[in-house]
Amino acid sequence: MRSHRFPASLVQKAPAALEQLKLTTALAQLDSASQQAVAHGWSYSHFLGYLLEAELQERYRRTVKLNLQFARFPYQKRLELCGVPGYVAKRRDRKR
Repeated sequence: MRSHRFPASLVQKAPAALEQLKLTTALAQLDSASQQAVAHGWSYSHFLGYLLEAELQERYRRTVKLNLQFARFPYQKRLELCGVPGYVAKRRDRKR
């Protein structure tokens, strides 16, 4: 994407650099983020922060997912299926 606001060399080099750094989420959002930056007059630091925040959120999500897989927690059971004495399930389909 070409823009009057971002130097052409930066626009051309950014995808390759993001790919080399393995910033896949930032790379996927680069075009839409640069269009938003131009439309809203973002500074370079705001634009970069926007891309990096998305990357960090996605990495956190993937880390949590992998950690839960590696933890091998037992199958999740609902209380009413466990035979807990005195437990009475509230019915959600009841009208109030």
